[in-house]
Amino acid sequence: MLNSTSKPYQVKTKKYVSLYLFLVCLILLTLPACGGGGGDAGVESEIGTHEIPMETIGLKKEWSFSTGNKIYSSPAIAQDGTIYIGSNDGYLYALDPNRTLIWPPFQTGGGIFSSPTIGDDGIIYVGSNDKNLYAIYPDGTQKWFYPTKDKVLSTPALDHNGIIYVGSNDGNLYAITSEKEEKWSVALGGWVSSPIIGEDNTIYVGAGKVNLNYPGQSTGRLYALEPDNGVIKWKTEFNVSSRPAIGSDGTIYAGSTNNNLYALDPDDGTEIWKYTTGGPILSCPKVLEGETDIIIIGSDDKNLYAFNSDGGIIWSAQLGEKIRSSAGIGPDGTIYIGCHDKCLHAFDAEDGAPIGYFPTRGYITSIPAVSEDGTIYFGSQDSKIYALTRITGENKNRKGRDNNVRI
Repeated sequence: MLNSTSKPYQVKTKKYVSLYLFLVCLILLTLPACGGGGGDAGVESEIGTHEIPMETIGLKKEWSFSTGNKIYSSPAIAQDGTIYIGSNDGYLYALDPNRTLIWPPFQTGGGIFSSPTIGDDGIIYVGSNDKNLYAIYPDGTQKWFYPTKDKVLSTPALDHNGIIYVGSNDGNLYAITSEKEEKWSVALGGWVSSPIIGEDNTIYVGAGKVNLNYPGQSTGRLYALEPDNGVIKWKTEFNVSSRPAIGSDGTIYAGSTNNNLYALDPDDGTEIWKYTTGGPILSCPKVLEGETDIIIIGSDDKNLYAFNSDGGIIWSAQLGEKIRSSAGIGPDGTIYIGCHDKCLHAFDAEDGAPIGYFPTRGYITSIPAVSEDGTIYFGSQDSKIYALTRITGENKNRKGRDNNVRI
């Protein structure tokens, strides 16, 4: 059995005078410096031989499910509670909340780094490293596949009209109807991130050359595109490698490998404010809507940050390694996020107080999805899907905007 080492959390409020609760997190193995942001191609993860405990501080494991390879994909939860998630073994899995397979895993011709998106009609859309976008019926049978010229790592996004937007490593963003007809495609170049769609159907997406080992050497732009024809409305001069987020007032939030979090005007991309962290940002921002929005984002500087919509820092929490996952939000307002320390962490959204952690045997870049009953689902690069629950909780009455699906 491996020895554990103590790891305190350092939580700072905006006044920098209060030191919150310290937790001890189990660091299972020394971690190499590499990884990904919610879908990180080519990352290696060491897997130990220790046993994962059923319960750790604040979090309890309900079950785990083994796949045939590492998991970079993030889960999507259907209205009936079915959990869909891809694996680098090339399969899309459909599990019920009790871990039972709903149907035999759907096989593609390559690893699945893309995260599934569910349409209003229950159709599941997911990309594969076999260069195809798949549309899958809720019974696990294939509706169609759409070929691109390179890996589809991007998570599809759907607009109000059911148009599917997805990026490919061939450098293109595609707009495809639910019946597989290409509406348009636009060449942006390099790695095309997962898109997100505004209330007016404007598409926001990052694209460019991404160096995951040396993110500061990455190049590219954040683009705003017209939904009807893919015409570029505006683009930034800084690099964005991960999906942006949209605030309740329409503000665009985007992390950059130049170490900054930006708040941008949705009309023309004008900078409203920026905050410089101590490392590149490949984590996607998460917006918690309330009387005042809270923006949550992780950085390679090992800190998780919470900002208000004016750019003021509310709190920061130092973890043991870089953060390239993005936050999932529970119905009680709890923040859940994975880290390269191989733990899933839980924090209070209001003050950043640590609530708990759960160790796995691999890096976690999968974005947690939280069901209405508070169960937390995520994948790890130890090849397992996990279901956890909080041991205790307090309702904060704050809603998280789910940027994986329709706005």
